[in-house]
Amino acid sequence: MGSKHDLLPSHLSKRGLKLVLQKVSLQTVAIVSGLLAGFLIGHLYQQHNQVVLVEHLYTNGQSTAKPVKTSYGYKLVVHDFSGLVDSSFHAGSGSSSSSSSSIIDPSFSSSSSGSSSSSSSTGATNSRTVDSGASTHTAVRERRISLAEINAAGGTAAAAGTSGDSGSSSSSSGAEGQQRFHEGCGKGCSIMFSRSSTTGLTEADKQRISAALKKRAAELPGDSIHALMTGNGSPYQNIQGRIMYSSMKLVQQMPGGSNIKAFTRIMHRTADDDLVGEFPTFRAYPLQPACDTWCEFPVKDRANAVVQWLMAAEQHPQLIQGAWLLLLESDYVWMKPLELPGSAHDMAVQGYGFTYDYIDPSYPAAAKVIKRMCPECSQVSQVPHSGPSPVLLRPHELALVAPDWETYSAWIEGNEHARNAFGWVREMYAWCVAVHKNGVQLTHELPPASRLMAQPPHDWTAGRAAFLHYTWATLYHQDGKEIWRFDKRDWTAKEHELKVPEFKLPPQPWQDSWKLQDGIKVNKALHNITTAMLAQMNKASALLPVIKPQD
Repeated sequence: MGSKHDLLPSHLSKRGLKLVLQKVSLQTVAIVSGLLAGFLIGHLYQQHNQVVLVEHLYTNGQSTAKPVKTSYGYKLVVHDFSGLVDSSFHAGSGSSSSSSSSIIDPSFSSSSSGSSSSSSSTGATNSRTVDSGASTHTAVRERRISLAEINAAGGTAAAAGTSGDSGSSSSSSGAEGQQRFHEGCGKGCSIMFSRSSTTGLTEADKQRISAALKKRAAELPGDSIHALMTGNGSPYQNIQGRIMYSSMKLVQQMPGGSNIKAFTRIMHRTADDDLVGEFPTFRAYPLQPACDTWCEFPVKDRANAVVQWLMAAEQHPQLIQGAWLLLLESDYVWMKPLELPGSAHDMAVQGYGFTYDYIDPSYPAAAKVIKRMCPECSQVSQVPHSGPSPVLLRPHELALVAPDWETYSAWIEGNEHARNAFGWVREMYAWCVAVHKNGVQLTHELPPASRLMAQPPHDWTAGRAAFLHYTWATLYHQDGKEIWRFDKRDWTAKEHELKVPEFKLPPQPWQDSWKLQDGIKVNKALHNITTAMLAQMNKASALLPVIKPQD
């Protein structure tokens, strides 16, 4: 007891165990490699002597420099990350602008970028109008002022939008900006962001948010999908995330792919990264600001970040553009459209979860911890063997699960015994318990039956999977020598985040004498799926622009 591998299930194969151990041993290498690049980005960000002062202009004509607080302490702010011009967001009934009546209107990015470039020297205001879906509206304007001016006015670092917020009650918490939810969002687009990691949802809050999101989903087509990807904005994750997002766009062009209506990256980070213009991004304030550069377990922030997004979505329903939500991670490659189980409006239809063979809540040591963490979870055998991604579920179901996922994640982090017992998969266990506790019914599938994903080289065929997960390294050996390798942990440099490289394909043609790193033979089916995955990654990467780092 005490080892991070203690809770690996007894039925895990020898081959799977080797792959698990290899993955764990390489985590630190992958994280440390992003330290220098992340530090430099943060340092450059802090060098800007320009911060955002939010001015709320009420519809009755009154104005104040103090943020307007809602029940969560939210402030509605639109941020123009071009840093060149003022920008305005008018939340109204859509009467003042005919070009942008929807939050996913593609005209937003084109008109925004054009205004930024033409107005940068004059400081002209860039205005846009959307339907807020609320009965009362607050117009919001922001302008860039000096840090000295903020201090002279008695402002704080948190109010000024710097990274000093610790989630105290004196600072606002929640979403502060309006993301433009559509593909093709260019550099300089606004994003929604939060200045505090504070959530503290009660059971009543959870039920209210769930009801609001259920109402929102009912307005959307039953076969519509909104994809969500979480991450901390490190080069390591961004290299993978760019490939995933681009491969998703390829799949959107296939028959059935048009069901994917929107994509959002939920990034837990104190500052923007270089991809805010490429990814539609909601930036959640992290529990661990140190993770901007390096921390031991950045996944600790994931559940909290998702809850922040859900809180924002309650107040701004346009943040949700699909009756189904699809939770993803960065290291997926889309191969084909996802097979939906049916209409999200039919509550008899269950969403999907993925079965991980190394998650076993019934294992005696795991069950003991789960019962302490969730006393009402008496039927531990019914807790799924899954995790928070990939998952296909309804918005209101995520609103039920996520607050408890956050609570259980925090409980585990605060309990050394539980933390050591569950190890690197601890927030996956927290998710599973939250799903069970809230009675959310999902169909959990293993490859090749899984309609979500397969994981080569652990899985030798794609089966019905829509995407492939390259969490395991694939190393070809012949006569005891490595002759080819693909390992995501080899790609962590900032330069590869800005210009995603072309990956070397496995040698051709297939040879029966090749073996993997664990001694298992590379059969032809595995070779074919690996080749297809890398080819799709290269096809997706070829469509990506070279990104210029932020100044």
